[in-house]
Amino acid sequence: MEESKRNIIDDIKKVTISEDLIYDAIRDIYKEEIKSIIMEKVNKDPRLKKEFRESLEEFVRAKLMEGTAIAKMTKILTEVAVISLPQEIKEELVNSIIKAVGPEIDEILKNTL
Repeated sequence: MEESKRNIIDDIKKVTISEDLIYDAIRDIYKEEIKSIIMEKVNKDPRLKKEFRESLEEFVRAKLMEGTAIAKMTKILTEVAVISLPQEIKEELVNSIIKAVGPEIDEILKNTL
């Protein structure tokens, strides 16, 4: 009896996965169609094409700036976390980091000098 329940559950999982794949595929097809319609209209008008390209460049710059800001915040939060650690854990952390990246630093120095 238990095995038949497991088989039914497995079959349901397989069907659900198949449905998800189908929905994802249909969603992707719609996205591609919408994208091609937009690009066709933009490419027909030189002014729109230029503005589209400029806005895309601005968008990419903004995303890069966002990534830089996130990296800076992560660095600051990491420093705060390390500062907050008890001394013995800080020493253990430093030793672990040195052990992990030490060989790579040695290799960089050998290749540089």
